[in-house]
This record gives sequence, structure tokens and C-alpha cells, in this order.
Amino acid sequence: MSLRIIRKKPDTRSSRGSLDREEGGLQPPTGNQHIYQPVGKPEHAAPPKKPPRPSAQSQLGGLACLNTGDSYNDGVKPWRLQPQEISPPPTANLDRSNDKVYENVTGLVKAVIEMSSRIQPAPPEEYVPMVKDVGLALRTLLATVDETLPQLPASTHREIEMAQKLLNSDLAELIGKMKLAQQYVMTSLQQDYKKQMLTAAHALAVDAKNLLDVIDQSRLKMMAQSRPH
Repeated sequence: MSLRIIRKKPDTRSSRGSLDREEGGLQPPTGNQHIYQPVGKPEHAAPPKKPPRPSAQSQLGGLACLNTGDSYNDGVKPWRLQPQEISPPPTANLDRSNDKVYENVTGLVKAVIEMSSRIQPAPPEEYVPMVKDVGLALRTLLATVDETLPQLPASTHREIEMAQKLLNSDLAELIGKMKLAQQYVMTSLQQDYKKQMLTAAHALAVDAKNLLDVIDQSRLKMMAQSRPH
């Protein structure tokens, strides 16, 4: 099968101008890239294999790869948070089999990832249900932390409570950016506020992981105090 090479001209439009004219569009390849097209009847190719879905255990690891930047040349829609299935970051060596805090942090991260995968093409009327799902996941997490707090050393309570307040602030920021994205619908500013929505959601997920780390350290401190000397 013979191949012919089509060289694409470099795109001279700026990122902002491209987004203003075509919401969610992908930037064409740069001048150094080529597209290979077969001439004649193409052979039947096997359908591509679907990538494995990230497991619940790997969702926290995906935090390291949540991307809110302008990713055009990697085949990714702009401003979309991109979870990747990687090894979870180091956490305390604790039994997670019945760890409700860990489960609810993972649930919150999954809600953020779900919102990120839907926000770009979604119409404004769908913003509220998506943000509401994130808010419900956060409320469940904070309720679980409140139930866990009396079991932890009193000296660690203030740090945990401060981490909870930060999460509430993150949610308020997300809601504020959502309202602005709705207010400026059909304008170039809508894309900016969508980006800011995802940035706020990303901060919420990262701060949830930080809350888990604080609670883990409190648990380790309690375990150390309970050991006989």
C-alpha cells in the first residue's frame, strides 16, 4: 500500500482566538507534524482496544496528573482534567479495608474527574447538577470526618478542622466560577470561567487528599501513643 504525506501548514492563530471562534476545538498539528494517508482501498483494521478504567484505588494517584493547562497537541480537549491510571501516591501504612475517610476522599476525586470529562461540551443548564454531585461528595466526606474526629488525639483536631474549612472555601470558589460561566454564556469569557471552574475543582480534589494525609498523621500519632513503652 503506497502512502502519501500531507504537510499541514502551521496554525498562526493564538490559543485565545481559537477558543473564541470554536469552543472546545483541537489545535491542528504544527508544521513539523505529518498526517499519513493510505492511497487506495484501506485494509480492515481491528478496532482499537479500550484503555482500562482507573480503579477506585488509583483515583488518588490520578491527582498528580490532573491537568488544567492548555493541552492542544496531545489530542486532549482544552482544560479537561486528565486522570491517568498510575500508582497511588505514598500514604500512611494503614489498613484501608474499612476506612470511610479514604473511601469518601476517593469518591470526591471521582466526582471531580467525572465533572471534568463532561464540562467542556456541556450547556450551562448542566453545570449545576455536575457541581452538585461534587458538593454532595464533599458533604459526605466532611460528615465522615466529623464522626472520626472524636477518635483522634485532641492535639490534632485544629489542623483537621482547618483542612475542612479550606475544602468548604474551595467549594464556594467552584460555585462562584460556575455562576460566572453561566452569566457570560455565549461570550468569549465563558471559556475563561470554565477553565477557572476546573481549576477550582482541581484544588478541591488536591485539598481533599491533603485532608486525608492530616488524618493519617493523626492516626499514626494515636497508634504511637497507644503502644507500650
